Amino acid sequence: PPTNARAAFGIAAPVPIGAFPSGAATCGAQDLSGNIWEWTASLAESSESLKPCEDVSPGETPVIKGGGFDSKAEDLRCGASSWRHPGQRSTNLGFRAVRTAVKE
Repeated sequence: PPTNARAAFGIAAPVPIGAFPSGAATCGAQDLSGNIWEWTASLAESSESLKPCEDVSPGETPVIKGGGFDSKAEDLRCGASSWRHPGQRSTNLGFRAVRTAVKE
């Protein structure tokens, strides 16, 4: 379960990535729960299938996941999701840039 030593939640503002190293995933990714809600490539309109989309068209709403710094502990779980219209702005919403490692 989430604890204040493993994730940023129930606080007043986001914190720098890596502030909770004991909450890192086994792959090394940090802050997958809490801190900020993250946009996904799935649309809320098809959230049952969570089919990835190439881009968001006007009128479509992407799913957000992860919970934010102002979330409760019970909202920090893999199945927790919500949605926001792309035109909305919020201090608890962002995105994660992901890059595939190059094998040498």
